[in-house]
Amino acid sequence: MVQIKTKINCGATENNLVWIDGADSMIISITHNSESGIANNLITEYLSSILEIPKSKINIIKGLDKAHKTIEIYSTINSIRDKILSIHV
Repeated sequence: MVQIKTKINCGATENNLVWIDGADSMIISITHNSESGIANNLITEYLSSILEIPKSKINIIKGLDKAHKTIEIYSTINSIRDKILSIHV
């Protein structure tokens, strides 16, 4: 289990995920605008599909109503990083 600091960009033109190497953090862009928890649900769904792990293994533990969040993921940091980097090859 790891906790990853994340910056969220809502209202993007496309969903995207960028790994920040050195900082072990990520930037997530989603097309939906931020409103009443819907964006948080979409973030966990998007991460679940990219990382190929169940949505129940991804929890936003800090920043539920903020652009800067801490997300807890039941996986290893290396596995998460490798999956994210593989989508940009």
